[in-house]
Amino acid sequence: MVAYEPTSVPSSTFPDTASEPPHTSPRVPLAEQFRYWAAQLDGVTAPELPTDQRPNGALPSVGVHSFALPAEVTAGLLALTAQFSLTLQDLSVAACQILLTR
Repeated sequence: MVAYEPTSVPSSTFPDTASEPPHTSPRVPLAEQFRYWAAQLDGVTAPELPTDQRPNGALPSVGVHSFALPAEVTAGLLALTAQFSLTLQDLSVAACQILLTR
């Protein structure tokens, strides 16, 4: 195994970078940056981007499968959720994960 030896020390650390406001340069005042970009984007129209909205409120095609559980099974599942302070969804996801790992 080869030991990793850094060739240089970074000039700034994560806390230094995280404390600075995003997208600003310490060399150029924010007002100048704003004026520059306002001039660059003057007259540009916003592109029409696709949205998640469907025409006429149409819903996407999905499949649905309904089933019923016997009352004893439902009672047992609810008892497990109460015993372990889970929701029924948490228990269902865990059961599916166990099933898919086998």
